[in-house]
Amino acid sequence: MAKAIMMVFTDPVEPSREEEYREWYDGHIAEALKAAQGMPRAVRYKLAKEQGHPVDVPFGHVTIYEIEADDVDAVHARLLEAWNKGELSDSDVIRQGPIIYWDVDSEIT
Repeated sequence: MAKAIMMVFTDPVEPSREEEYREWYDGHIAEALKAAQGMPRAVRYKLAKEQGHPVDVPFGHVTIYEIEADDVDAVHARLLEAWNKGELSDSDVIRQGPIIYWDVDSEIT
């Protein structure tokens, strides 16, 4: 079971660059998983066109990284270190939104 998740909200800078965004971002996610042991998996989601009710969300994409480390702060620190060392690629194709960490509160199966 994941101990926490990290949600990263993003979008392509222009709708016409979505395919470029997707290709670049898949590689970036792989770099992040490699840089910060304790994050075994990430899933990228795109906002569904059909919603059960009106929604107003500022970003149409979210990536959820599972964190299985006991020290979530250490995982975050490793990501920042990798970013500062240039080990995580950057691109002008992405519009960055909030990055939010969530601790597991309960698990129902």
